[in-house]
Amino acid sequence: MYRYLLTILVSLVLTAALTATGAMAAPETEGSPAELAARTQSLYEVLLRKNVRHYRVREDLAPFFRNQEDLSNFIIRLARELKDEGVGGNPIEAFEVGNIEVVEATGYGETETKLTVDWLLFFNRSLERHDRWQLVDGRWYVDPPPLKNLDYP
Repeated sequence: MYRYLLTILVSLVLTAALTATGAMAAPETEGSPAELAARTQSLYEVLLRKNVRHYRVREDLAPFFRNQEDLSNFIIRLARELKDEGVGGNPIEAFEVGNIEVVEATGYGETETKLTVDWLLFFNRSLERHDRWQLVDGRWYVDPPPLKNLDYP
């Protein structure tokens, strides 16, 4: 738990310091891969602070979605993926944003994010996620597939 809090604190301090000194430039263009990476980073930082099963996580995640249906689809899919990995109720310990692809002609992008979740006392499990994003009015929003495409056993 302390490692988790320390990681968040260090990342916030470093981000603030780099931004204040100008070493961390803002994304250059609207809809750029750098902007999508920043949005993805912010989305998963929220999930580090709050468990996906906690109802109040919806309030913090809402700015990343165009509507409540997309938000619900994202949360249900993520909870299902965590459950399928055997770590359903466990908090996300860390994440790493990987590959980012932006197709400018369509206004869509896709990100790969590796999540590390507490599993047993000294062991973690990793889960790789692929999120689809849509550029709307110069801002990236998560565009999850509808739940009807979710396979139930």
